[in-house]
Amino acid sequence: MFNDDVIASGKIAGPVALADDQLVVFKVLEHHAPAPQSLASVREEIIAAIRKSESSAAARAAAEEAVKRLDAGASWDEVLKGLDAKATPAAFIGRGDPQVPAQLRQAAFAAPRPAGKPVYRALTLDSGGAAVLAVSAVKPGTPGANPQNDEQLVAQYMRRDREGDMHAYLLELQRRATIKTNPTVFQ
Repeated sequence: MFNDDVIASGKIAGPVALADDQLVVFKVLEHHAPAPQSLASVREEIIAAIRKSESSAAARAAAEEAVKRLDAGASWDEVLKGLDAKATPAAFIGRGDPQVPAQLRQAAFAAPRPAGKPVYRALTLDSGGAAVLAVSAVKPGTPGANPQNDEQLVAQYMRRDREGDMHAYLLELQRRATIKTNPTVFQ
């Protein structure tokens, strides 16, 4: 989009691939040259960014210290009281549980299976701040226990296979076809 030829020509440009099945064609209607902003106009944004960065680093350090204390044998309640923090009640979560942020779910499922005592992890949250994750038990899923999920997986695999077949078919058509383009169409 920011190619000098595209900006200067004012013609339709592209296509630009956004995803496997999404393309965008565009035309630059207006362009403003980059210019430095005055410090006064961005001062508050800079201060907020620095505060967020420093507070996230401090929260991460506190979470890592809490994990060290928990690994050393301190009780969960004692560590929470020292942090002046609240804990979400313990519960089993699924890989797609929308109640738990994706970052925490991924860390929980990446943690090793607890052997006798909980596994603790300190996480820096994308939204700012930090969290202490405790994995105290793992409950393996049972195949076929949720037929709705099984049906969704089958449908997903079938859709992927159909899309692959269609893609291969289109590639073969393009390989066999004689294609003529008209470059004046995009002027």
